[in-house]
Order: sequence, then structure tokens, then C-alpha cells
Amino acid sequence: MNEAIKVALKRRQELMRELELVDRFIAAYEALYGSVDAQPAEAPSLTGVTTGKPIGPDEVADIAEELIRQNGAPMTRAQLSAAFDELGYILPSAQKTRYIGTILWRHKGRFINVYRKGYTIPSLQTPAAG
Repeated sequence: MNEAIKVALKRRQELMRELELVDRFIAAYEALYGSVDAQPAEAPSLTGVTTGKPIGPDEVADIAEELIRQNGAPMTRAQLSAAFDELGYILPSAQKTRYIGTILWRHKGRFINVYRKGYTIPSLQTPAAG
């Protein structure tokens, strides 16, 4: 048998096994949550940025600033990460809290790190917070 056809047949088997796993996942999901054909509710969007897509550092900083402003108090990296997740934003890092901290640190003029409280923005900072 030709080597190319052997490779193709082997790959087809691998894909069929993978497809079977995907089908099982979809069936389990539908059993728990209903049909996958139903349209999910759209996540709220901050500052007009589309959700559900990876976002870059400048967008992370803009959204973090808006989240802190809406919160009215400092937010930790973990709180910001949870808010990004809740809103459907995809951060391009496996270590989301570290990524957020790096971005906010790079935007030092826009964010202030309040010891043991998290990040705030200058418009919310009080003399006691600094």
C-alpha cells in the first residue's frame, strides 16, 4: 500500500476518534444545558469593545479603568480577571492575573497600586489611599 494512503487512513481514524469525543461532549452539554442551537444571551460590553474575542494591552487597560471606575474602589488583579471573564473577554495569557498586573504596571500614569487593596485610578484616589 502506498505510504501516503497509509498516513491518510491513519489520520482519518484519529479524526474520527476526536470527532466521537466532540460528539460526546456536545451530547453531555445538551443534557445539562439544553440545545446548543439556542442563542446565548450577549454579554454586556464595556467601552464599545466587542466581547468574546482576544483583546490587546490597550483594550485591557481601557476596560480595567472602566471596571475600576464602575466599582468605585480599588480592585485586585483577581477581581479584575473575574470581571473580564464574566464579561466574556479573552485575555491572551494562561496567567490572567499576572498579565493584568503587567498591563496596569505599564500604564503607571493611569493606575495606582494601593497596597493590599488593588489598583485604582487617580480620579478615585483619596489622600488616605495613597
